[in-house]
Amino acid sequence: MPSSAPPRFPAQDSGPASSRPYRYRLVDVFTEQRFHGNPLAVFTDARGLNTELMQRIARELNHAETTFVFPPIDQAHDYSVRIFSPHAELPTAAHPSIGTAFALAHDRAQPAAAASSKQRLVFDEASGPISVSMVSPISTTKQEVPRFGARYPEPHTAAAVLSLGMEDLLGGAPVQAVGSSLPYLLIPVATLAALQRIRLRLDIWERTIRRFEAPHIYAFCLQASQPGSTATARMFAPALGISEAPASETACGPLAAYLIQYRLVPPRPDHIFAFEQGAEIGRPSRIHVSAREADGAVTELRIGGQCVLVGEGTIFV
Repeated sequence: MPSSAPPRFPAQDSGPASSRPYRYRLVDVFTEQRFHGNPLAVFTDARGLNTELMQRIARELNHAETTFVFPPIDQAHDYSVRIFSPHAELPTAAHPSIGTAFALAHDRAQPAAAASSKQRLVFDEASGPISVSMVSPISTTKQEVPRFGARYPEPHTAAAVLSLGMEDLLGGAPVQAVGSSLPYLLIPVATLAALQRIRLRLDIWERTIRRFEAPHIYAFCLQASQPGSTATARMFAPALGISEAPASETACGPLAAYLIQYRLVPPRPDHIFAFEQGAEIGRPSRIHVSAREADGAVTELRIGGQCVLVGEGTIFV
């Protein structure tokens, strides 16, 4: 039975013995259209790269994340994957895991090209094994069940941070910290028009929400542009250097749990959500969430979306 303990990546202190090219694929995640969604660079064979070079490459490409694929540490798994932002290595994230599985499934040049026919890949990542299911066009991965934190005591301040008034917030729904891997302050907005009017007031955020247990803002409304979508959201994380993100899968599980907790959706054993995000910054995204409910609380979550191949390139190291 595969181990659930976090892997220990082999020491890779030396770089390539001589200059050589490394090929990567560009994938847009959480979208069906090129140049939408959340972009990702995937190096499908990163053997020979050390940590310093991977970080420098991620900084050079400057995507939100870049992934590097190696042979598995646990031979019961398919690959090991290391994830880098331009500034640091990340333990795990759904967006890069899903995009990496998609890129591998389309990389016929891989010696292990048989992976392209598999409906499930298991990656060794820094946080532990991560499974990505590719049974349908929507690839999914499991997300930790979110935890509810404190309610923000001044909803009028939360509205002001977004350049909104109290009349623009959804009545009867709290402004509250909810999160799993990252803590988000969920701010319920009454209408799509109000959500689209949001302009983040950094001066107010610096004095107020920045000091709260959940400084990253996820504002949402229960209206959407596309048929079948549950809600539209916008994410602002100045504490992470993100002015606004096109797709925030780490916030979608918390949003699903919030909707279930406060009965903003009808109770049922199994929920399917679709959340829109990113249109305001020119990268529309659609993130899918499946949630299992028991006694009014979420017990299981899967996050997913579609991907599209945008291009490929070569880095010389």
